[in-house]
Amino acid sequence: MISNLVRKKISRISTTNSVFFQCDIQGVFEKLVHKMPIVVKNTERMAKAAGIFGIPLLVTEQTPDKLGHTLESIQKVYPPDTPVIHKTSFSMMNDEVTEYFKSLNRDTVVLYGIEAHVCVQQTALDLSAMGVKVHLITDCVSSTCPHKRATAIKRMTQAGVYMTTFEACMFEIMRDCNHEKFKDILKHVLKDNPKDTFEVV
Repeated sequence: MISNLVRKKISRISTTNSVFFQCDIQGVFEKLVHKMPIVVKNTERMAKAAGIFGIPLLVTEQTPDKLGHTLESIQKVYPPDTPVIHKTSFSMMNDEVTEYFKSLNRDTVVLYGIEAHVCVQQTALDLSAMGVKVHLITDCVSSTCPHKRATAIKRMTQAGVYMTTFEACMFEIMRDCNHEKFKDILKHVLKDNPKDTFEVV
């Protein structure tokens, strides 16, 4: 009985069950969000990893006519045919995103972006309510101040969202140094570290 309960609480990220969700990393936030350079660098790395692993990447932009588009350095490393969906809802889960996600027939979302306490948190809660397993990349989410970010991470944890980091996500996907993409990930992704780090929540 206990072992069955433990197994139900475990969710793993893999190339076959997961989708990367990138939330609203737009130019207007560049000078407003706490430790934004870390978010940008790790977002670039997530996009590169999606391409190397062949994991679907979905991107949203919040009212880009007012807030601008995703930062160019990130756009440059998107895998081919990455969908970029514009939205007005704070959650990513509008009708267009929901339809696209369901069409992939996957049950796990790896979520990251800004702001942690608004769009990211509402997306995580909506996905969780749908029964989707959500993994939050904690060194790839932020808000305008550390307190908002920290509170959002705790709120999402209370809702059953799994917390992980960029590097932990990469190694969880590969599981073994003999993985066919290990050398590519090591060369093009893992060695390109941000120069700063977030506070421990």
